[in-house]
Amino acid sequence: DGMAVFESAVICDYLDQLAKSQGISKGVIPESGPARLSALKWQGLADGMMAATARLYADSQREDGDRSEDVMERQAQAITSGIEAILDGLPALRTEEPHLGTWSVLIALYYIDFRWPDRRFDIPVRVRDWMAIMSERESFTETTFHLPHDGD
Repeated sequence: DGMAVFESAVICDYLDQLAKSQGISKGVIPESGPARLSALKWQGLADGMMAATARLYADSQREDGDRSEDVMERQAQAITSGIEAILDGLPALRTEEPHLGTWSVLIALYYIDFRWPDRRFDIPVRVRDWMAIMSERESFTETTFHLPHDGD
């Protein structure tokens, strides 16, 4: 109908409903109840972590005098707290039937690694093991972003 759809959560919901209505898949956002709340809660946590990562990275690229150390510390703490929440909630992030929150968390963790390749943020081994299992899924490997190499 030509309507613009924007903001990641809205786009995800739109695509999920479209896939369900066309019988393409059963979707990744549960329709109701505790499962839906869990998926949206994890998606919200991941969105916050990605926003904090982007803000911290952007501030780190500024000249020393233009940086806000308080803001940078607050963003770093948000990322660290998110990683701790993921570790604590890992059993809820099932690998056999991932929901939108599961995928969002996985992407947020890889985004942290992408922005901070020096591993500034300590992602625990148990979480990295979970990431490895999830990243073996065909739906992930076929859609993973790769930086272009020289000459590409």
